[in-house]
Amino acid sequence: MLDDPCILVQGIDSRKLQEVVFSDEQRRGGSTRRGSSRGESSRETESITPSTPVHPDSQEEIECSGSQQTSRHSFCGSATTPEEGVWLIDEQGNLIRRRGRTTCADIQNMPPRTRIHIEVNENNIPGNIPESILLGSYLGVVARDPMLAPIAFPNWRNRGMEPFKKKMLAEVESKFEFSGHICHWILQSLGVKWRNYKTTLKTEHWDSRLIEKILETIPVGVDQTQWCQLVNQWSKP
Repeated sequence: MLDDPCILVQGIDSRKLQEVVFSDEQRRGGSTRRGSSRGESSRETESITPSTPVHPDSQEEIECSGSQQTSRHSFCGSATTPEEGVWLIDEQGNLIRRRGRTTCADIQNMPPRTRIHIEVNENNIPGNIPESILLGSYLGVVARDPMLAPIAFPNWRNRGMEPFKKKMLAEVESKFEFSGHICHWILQSLGVKWRNYKTTLKTEHWDSRLIEKILETIPVGVDQTQWCQLVNQWSKP
């Protein structure tokens, strides 16, 4: 049974409010798709409405082009946050308004101990739209990180995934402040994104070529050893 590593945070009503304006940053994303595939893709396409609580799985992650690495920086989700921005909590506990568009690359470059505040509603799910969108995008980045979420395991419930689930939660906690009550919900979202990522890899790369050729074509951001293990899983009847 996975221990709950989350820590309940204190209220922020008495914290000092500050407003700071950050300039917007542009990010470019791209992805390639191969034809004649053997698998079928699974995409999350739920629409977002301001009156409805936002589930992180409702936002599609966008891959950033770059060289092949085994780091979370291989992918940077681009969150289309509203212009009013998001709320941050700095290392002194001050609540700060960050205006403009924020991306996952911005999250990775935040000062140490600065986190994005996630308001949790009565249903124990994120209720503030901009921060929820950004959380969903970042969960997609974590689920694609070969160091945090290895794709070599056959399924999310595999016992070997348990220590990695703890690492993923710790990574999310280092960038977001939220109530410990939603840790299980966040893990469920990570599991969905991890499975969808593996499905996408199979759709785009498992085709009519010889297995040797598929093994040679390692996708950007995928660990070579994990790719070999994953392709071998696909090849089994």
